[in-house]
Amino acid sequence: MKIKTITCQHVYNYGASLQAYALQSYLMSMGHEVEIIDYRLPNHNRYELFSISPSGKIYPLLKKIPLLRYVLSPIQHRWMLRTWGRKKSFDTFDRMYLNLTRTYRTIYELRQNPPEADIYIAGSDQIWNPTYLNGTDLGYYLDFGQDCVKRVSYAASFGVDKISKQHQEFISHELKKFNLVSVREIEGVNILNDVGIHAELCVDPVFLLNASEWKTRLNIKENLKDYILLYDFSHDDENIMN
Repeated sequence: MKIKTITCQHVYNYGASLQAYALQSYLMSMGHEVEIIDYRLPNHNRYELFSISPSGKIYPLLKKIPLLRYVLSPIQHRWMLRTWGRKKSFDTFDRMYLNLTRTYRTIYELRQNPPEADIYIAGSDQIWNPTYLNGTDLGYYLDFGQDCVKRVSYAASFGVDKISKQHQEFISHELKKFNLVSVREIEGVNILNDVGIHAELCVDPVFLLNASEWKTRLNIKENLKDYILLYDFSHDDENIMN
């Protein structure tokens, strides 16, 4: 079966990259043909100091004051040099391990030339977080492609406990086209129940692969012991002390 997934994989974040790879790898192990839709919104690239896309805030200024481009360029260049090593590591991982489609940057590009598939899968990661641009972007609600393509979400996340009334109406309307909805947090189940959408609770894709599979697939040879890796997204001192 031909499957296309869409997620926030291009945000230079360890969790985002690994969950994208895990879902792709798991589905491929079941015999499916899998690609990740390379969807890149303006807020996803943390290594662009200034957005110069037509939708960016700096673009109108550059049109009015062309000299500004030359003033900002050295500043951006020095900033990029300091962070280039980390960016390069993520980009290398993408090339080596992620099966990506052509790059899409807007919902209009997705609609004009939608990736061919039997199933579209949205998720995981915080693709529906209303505090981010992707939380209200129709691309993450699979509003593209032919009607005959099945649409599901896997381990999608809102990243919040509650959403506004306006966003509830938006969510309710957009998810009605889905054949199946699953989320990775009980808060997501509750949010969707409140708007009349049934959702299954499931694990994040990283847990679809066991430790030995991660080591084998990513060629991890180190056998480190006697340590704990803490990925503390909230920077909570209590987690460190405990």
